[in-house]
Amino acid sequence: MEQRPITLDDILRALRASWWWVIPITLLVGGAVYTHILLRPAVYRSETRLLVISPDVSRGMSQLAVLNTTAATPLRTIKGLADSSTNRNALIDEFKLDWKKFEGGFKVTEESQTNQIVLTYDSEDQLQARRVLWKSLQNLREIDRQQSLTTGSTQKEALQVAVAKKQKEVALAEAKLLSFQKRMQAPSDPTDPKSSGVYLDMLRKFEFELGAVRAQLGVVKSQLSAAANDSIISAKNMPGSEIAQERLLDLEYELRVARTRFNEEHPEVVRLRRALQVARSEFQKLVQRYVSALNKGLDPAVAELEAKRVVLEFQVKRARAFAKIAPGEALELSRLVNELATVRMVAKDLRTQFEQAKIDSEVSKVRWNVLDPPGILRRPTNKTKALPTLATAFGVFSFLMLFATRFNRKKHSS
Repeated sequence: MEQRPITLDDILRALRASWWWVIPITLLVGGAVYTHILLRPAVYRSETRLLVISPDVSRGMSQLAVLNTTAATPLRTIKGLADSSTNRNALIDEFKLDWKKFEGGFKVTEESQTNQIVLTYDSEDQLQARRVLWKSLQNLREIDRQQSLTTGSTQKEALQVAVAKKQKEVALAEAKLLSFQKRMQAPSDPTDPKSSGVYLDMLRKFEFELGAVRAQLGVVKSQLSAAANDSIISAKNMPGSEIAQERLLDLEYELRVARTRFNEEHPEVVRLRRALQVARSEFQKLVQRYVSALNKGLDPAVAELEAKRVVLEFQVKRARAFAKIAPGEALELSRLVNELATVRMVAKDLRTQFEQAKIDSEVSKVRWNVLDPPGILRRPTNKTKALPTLATAFGVFSFLMLFATRFNRKKHSS
């Protein structure tokens, strides 16, 4: 059978029938609560307020406008010290307090709108409540004196470690770049993507010159009916050629390196270019003498062309090798240069932040003053009688009336 909802008439009918026991029980419970509040020991609250002078405020800026909810601020720094285990344990040891009661009674809260910190302690002993807060202020001053707290001190220490670590990374990146540059066979300019193409141009130039010399040599030989043995003329079996080749290779390498640093008109590039021409000329003379010695009575024109051919074949071989490895080396060099530039930029940024934090740690000291000394609030925290009594009585009365209404309806329906 479906139950109909309870109406006001049901409640009034139940009240007329059951007032004689509902009201006395309600008054009895309310009186018991009132008596309990009246008789239990009074708990007094001692309170003190600290005003924190924020460096951001002293610069005319709102602390809330520049700092988010997770940033370390002077307000949170002082709050953390006051609420730290060090301070709490010192107070418990000093006054021989029960730690459970102390943890429930000692509170530290921050009011960011007014840059204030509120310390409160609840105790049945008014004197002890004030003494606990006075001791807490002494502990806070001692920690402040020892640490010389500043807004930038924590950041300075963290940034100092980060700067040192990043400087090691810079040194490592520099060492890797330098080591690679020493191993490079085809130096290039990492700032110029086209610089590695120089070796391909060089190869084409030497191949063109070699083709021209071979053509001339064929013409001259056919005219003179010369029969020089080309197969035995090479840079490998030529006495004294190793020194000349090393000299030629060294000058070519130095010139390539110089061209990555200077333009063509720079004195160093001009000097190396002239030295390379002289070395090449000497190499050709060496080959020419060797060819003449192998082929006695050989026409000087043929000997000169043979010398040019041998030198150009040597240079074509070297240029072909450089053209093959230059793109890969240029790509690796560019990667290492970019990596070094990135690490240097981060290190410079960290260094700037570190220097700023160092200044802040020296001049932006966290300052705080006792705005309100420890005092006892006028009323005990546990002696508010009217509201708890009325709330309890109302709850008991509602429960009893619900029970009485249901009982009355069941009685009339049967």
